[in-house]
Amino acid sequence: MAHKQTSPAQPIEASSPELTPLLYDIPSTAKILGTTTFAVRELCRADRLKFVRLGHRWLISLDAIHKFIRDAERPA
Repeated sequence: MAHKQTSPAQPIEASSPELTPLLYDIPSTAKILGTTTFAVRELCRADRLKFVRLGHRWLISLDAIHKFIRDAERPA
């Protein structure tokens, strides 16, 4: 049986994956949650949605958004 010679594998150029932001501002969080910026601020003030302040900006992590959604899904 003859050994078939193959050409060396060509490297595949990797496309740059989109990065998920670590922190979302109030308007972005409102879009994710399908609500208003006012409602997101109220959730933050009521300590139902965790956030960090960076200067004058309120920033919310994706983990905090997921936790808020999980907590909202729990039966009362």
